[in-house]
Amino acid sequence: MNHFQLITLATTTLFLFTSTTNGASTVLDVYGDPVIAGNEYNIIPYNYADIGGGFSWKENKRPFTPCPQYYVHQNEKNTDYGQPAILQPIEDSSNAITPSTNVNIIFPKVSPPAGLPFFCDESTNVWKVDDNKKVLLGGTKGGKDSNSVFTIKEIKTGGYGIFYCTSSSECSGLGIDPKSDDRQLVVNGQQPVAVVFVANQFSYSNNKYATYVA
Repeated sequence: MNHFQLITLATTTLFLFTSTTNGASTVLDVYGDPVIAGNEYNIIPYNYADIGGGFSWKENKRPFTPCPQYYVHQNEKNTDYGQPAILQPIEDSSNAITPSTNVNIIFPKVSPPAGLPFFCDESTNVWKVDDNKKVLLGGTKGGKDSNSVFTIKEIKTGGYGIFYCTSSSECSGLGIDPKSDDRQLVVNGQQPVAVVFVANQFSYSNNKYATYVA
């Protein structure tokens, strides 16, 4: 069995472990450990065989528009885990993330380039949903702007979905825009993308991973 097959086998097994042992309400990472607020995680597809890797961001090149816009998208290669993200609770002071926790999602390691100061709003590394239901950067930390608030819930296909709620009873999952050439993330209640959370220190030489493969 080659290195790639070992990675695939171990990752798939970890995904199954996550989905079958999460009887509690706490959101778990691929090792079965609670996802902790403020810690960095790569958000990747639940099914490793799916097309595409983790989430990252790109600038939306818009002609005749001086202000830059940055959108969240899924990387093309499933070996690219994307940018690490943190889940920051809006109100709950608990460290663990649960399906009832409202969170901001933040790319902590990126600082989008600023636009022209007299014309453009300052961009941020916080996810938000715009009027066209696209997931962009430029959100606001905290719960002041509801377009920057998300929740994480288990879904029937396995793994977790990222949900955007317009009210306490109306939530839609985030999915990949089928019309986008760059796998842009949008609000898509019918086909939410199933994801899992991989702690950012994860590597193929990680002791915990190596022990598991052995």
